[in-house]
Amino acid sequence: YHSVDPSPYIVFHSPPVSHTLSRLAAIFTGDLLVAGRLVSTLSFIGIGIMLALLVWRCLRVCRNPFARGFGTLCAGLLIFSMSVSPWGCLMRVDATAIALTLGGLSLYIRAKNRPALAFGAFTLFVGALYTKQTMIAAPLVCLVFAWIERPKLALKLLAWSGCLGMTVLLVMNGLTNGYFVVNLFSYNRNPFTISHLIGGWTNHLALVFVIPMLAAMLAAVSAMRCKSATGYIAFLRRSMGRGLMKRAAVLTVGWLAVALAMTITVGKEGSNVNYFMEVDVAVTLLAALFLGWTMERALRNSQEYPLILALSMGAFLFQAAPAFGSAAFAISDLSSPERDSAVTAFVSHLPGRVYSENMTILMKTGKEVAAEPAIITCLSKASVWDESKLVGQIAAGQFTGILVNTSLDNGERFTPGVATAIRNTYRKQLRFGETTVYLPVDPPLAASGVSTEPKTAMTR
Repeated sequence: YHSVDPSPYIVFHSPPVSHTLSRLAAIFTGDLLVAGRLVSTLSFIGIGIMLALLVWRCLRVCRNPFARGFGTLCAGLLIFSMSVSPWGCLMRVDATAIALTLGGLSLYIRAKNRPALAFGAFTLFVGALYTKQTMIAAPLVCLVFAWIERPKLALKLLAWSGCLGMTVLLVMNGLTNGYFVVNLFSYNRNPFTISHLIGGWTNHLALVFVIPMLAAMLAAVSAMRCKSATGYIAFLRRSMGRGLMKRAAVLTVGWLAVALAMTITVGKEGSNVNYFMEVDVAVTLLAALFLGWTMERALRNSQEYPLILALSMGAFLFQAAPAFGSAAFAISDLSSPERDSAVTAFVSHLPGRVYSENMTILMKTGKEVAAEPAIITCLSKASVWDESKLVGQIAAGQFTGILVNTSLDNGERFTPGVATAIRNTYRKQLRFGETTVYLPVDPPLAASGVSTEPKTAMTR
């Protein structure tokens, strides 16, 4: 966590937990990228295991062991077949943050008569917050319900988590001369647009599986249905004390509601469907509880719920079964993608510095990451950062190569100044799949103002 100026022009928008775990894992892997993917993959697998264990415990009211086992299998496998599952093995903070959040929620669900578990839950919530600073949905819901149940306990939990969080904040800010807060908030200036928000939701809904979503909706209606609107707080208080399953369902509905509200952040430039991972985990938990409970009722009287029984079996066959393929993909993707091997080999032989839109290639070749194109573009647009030094370095040909994965016309990755400097100083030379390599033109040609764009680009 440092100033974005001088070079390298890199901002760390995320808190340090995931970075720290990746660094520790790199001691054993010898490769930070592989270590980061290992941490994410293990976290995502841990999410599936925690979901299964939580549902198994909540469904102990089921008399039929098959119904209990069915709900547990749905909890453990459905998350791996959700649309966000491929993101669970990437070197990102999401999986680790949600694993800590789910661990905290699991402890709080069991904390009805064991307050110590509630303090453990909020300790994990603080850990999740220092993994990804937007992980406020679960702790907020648990704090509200703690106030409904036991106001004094809620105040103690607020004081404990507040003191713990502020202590970490002060230590981190002191160690970084104040740039911890600056990186997390002042430099976090990604532009927000309604079109990006709508596009994010559209892309996610196009991949949503109908059966788990329908099951989660039915579970939410069943858990939160109250005959008297005037006594809703008393209803929630009673629901929280009516067994582990009811308590889990009510808390998960609240978690899902706030997590859905937090998806407004997908409207930020640079966001993607991984912003829906928390929502999908909450949906999986609700769906598994509902499907296990439904299976219990269906097996008790198979003629009473034939349609729902068919839906339950369909959910397992068509949604949970593909989880094995997703898990295999997650494990196999721990190594570097083969599609980058050619360009990686080429870049490794380039002397000096290389500017790349895909920073993973630079990490593989051990080259300095001079800048993070997307973030510095946002900062330049917001007038938080002066791009003139970077533009000057490009115009002076200080990079021996420039790698572009999208296009120089991509306004989210390249400002007009940076794009113009690249076009004036470099020309397209090679193409490796999606990556275009720009190499410096001859100095006399660049000075003459003659177009450096070749008529044909070499392809390798």
